[in-house]
Amino acid sequence: GRSQAIEREAVKPVDPDVLEATLDHLRPVIADMVQIQRLTGMRPGELCRLTPDEISRTDEIWLYEPGDHKMQHKEQQRLIAIGPKAQNILQKYLFGAFCFSGLRGNQITVEAYRDAIHRGCEKAGVDNWNPNQLRHNAATEIRRQFSLEAARAVLSHSDATTTKIY
Repeated sequence: GRSQAIEREAVKPVDPDVLEATLDHLRPVIADMVQIQRLTGMRPGELCRLTPDEISRTDEIWLYEPGDHKMQHKEQQRLIAIGPKAQNILQKYLFGAFCFSGLRGNQITVEAYRDAIHRGCEKAGVDNWNPNQLRHNAATEIRRQFSLEAARAVLSHSDATTTKIY
C-alpha cells in the first residue's frame, strides 16, 4: 500500500507437520539439505553453492562464509554458523567441488532443489512449499528459543525490523 508495487503475500514458515510429511518423500540428499537449511537459516542459494573449502571447521561451531551472497554488493560480511546437529548431517557431503551434487555429479541448483521439494510435496499429498520458507522456520525457532536479536544475527539482517517480518 505504500507504492504502486504489487503486494505479495507474506512468506510464512513451513508448517512442521507438512515439513515432516514432505521429508519422508524426498531423496536423502534433498532431505539433508532441507534439514541443514532449517537448522542454519541460510538462503537456498547459499546452501546449493556450499563448498567444503568455504567452511571453517577449526572450532566447535563451524563457520561458512559464502563467496557469493545477497548483500555482497553492500560489502557486508556473511557468516553462517553451523552447529552440531547440522554438522552431523553435513559430514557426509564434505568432498568434491560442491557439497550437494545431483545424480550426475553436478551442483544441485536452487531450481532443482525447489522442484525436488515440490515433487516430495506432491507425493506426500500436501501443498507445495518453497525452500525460502525454511529460513522463516529457522528465524521463528531462534526467536522463540532465544530472542529477536539472536534471529537477526543468525539471518545477518542489519536491522531487526527486517527480522520481524520473519
